[in-house]
Amino acid sequence: MKKLGFFGKLFYIINIFFGLLLLFSYFVPMIPPGTIPFIATLSLLMPVLMIINVIFAILWIMKLNIRFTFSLLILVLGINHIDSFFRWSNSEFVGSEDVKVMTFNVRMFNTFGWIKHANISEDIYDLVKSENPDVVAFQEYHEMKNFDIGDYEYDYFYYPGKKKYWGQAMFSKHPIIANGRVDFPSKSNSAVFIDVDVNGTKIRVYSVHLETLSLNTNDLDIDKAFDVTDSSKSIGQNITSIASKIDKGFGRHGEQADILREHINSSPYPVIVMGDFNSSAFSYEYREIRGDLIDAFEVGGKGFGRTYDFKYFPLRIDFILGDPNFRVVDFKTFNNRSLSDHYPITASYKIR
Repeated sequence: MKKLGFFGKLFYIINIFFGLLLLFSYFVPMIPPGTIPFIATLSLLMPVLMIINVIFAILWIMKLNIRFTFSLLILVLGINHIDSFFRWSNSEFVGSEDVKVMTFNVRMFNTFGWIKHANISEDIYDLVKSENPDVVAFQEYHEMKNFDIGDYEYDYFYYPGKKKYWGQAMFSKHPIIANGRVDFPSKSNSAVFIDVDVNGTKIRVYSVHLETLSLNTNDLDIDKAFDVTDSSKSIGQNITSIASKIDKGFGRHGEQADILREHINSSPYPVIVMGDFNSSAFSYEYREIRGDLIDAFEVGGKGFGRTYDFKYFPLRIDFILGDPNFRVVDFKTFNNRSLSDHYPITASYKIR
């Protein structure tokens, strides 16, 4: 093996650090949040750690140095995680659909003008009408006048508070034979469900909105978090503050995921679970909620499947999970239009 100089050794030490960090992150979904301080933060960083290790491997290969095998081995060990991170385009799906579902965190239809566009609600309605799902779930739903998204005869609304500006709404073209909610300790977030009769087949559809991480605009702006000219806080303080908020949020997520999984297990019908998990596919809560369900993105997704408007790297935190006996015949992510801080996704299923 070629000997390294001082900077080469330093480079390799950094390589080993990020490699071991990625290896450790593979085990994060198995560790309940709160068990180890800040451990849950790694679930968000896993895609970045993968990319960093790919870069290290490429640089060692360019130097014709066998040390590329370290990062390559770490990446190979995590090969099962790649489908949750990136999907190559699939060929055309074969088969007709029995039910099509959509989930979208609409951020109160831009009520407070976060996006400088006057017709957000109308654009969202137009998108729903054009995609024409059988069941659509909205998180952060705001009660609006003159609501019209097309031919949805059945609906169910739930607002955790008295003011109807933050809640969940589900609309269905098939008869709703029952509905309800899954109570979380946090009153501001929730999971709700409807039991629908799809041409004689009964299924339960959940809309999930796990605890928001309470990160503000500055927290999400990495440029500001690492601004050395800001004398009010050091970079270390910024990082610790952000990690603490994420850690506390994920701690609550873990409890909510356990409650929801118990409710799913008691369902008398096959289920579809969709919504805003506020967590990545590499988290404990995703693994707990998913169980033996099938992630529609892993079957029919394309690219990174980004569902959250975060400019630094792709985040997929909105999901559609279906009964293993259902067959995914189509899946779409609509991340080419800015209608919220999230992007809508749809999945179509053959259920019989």
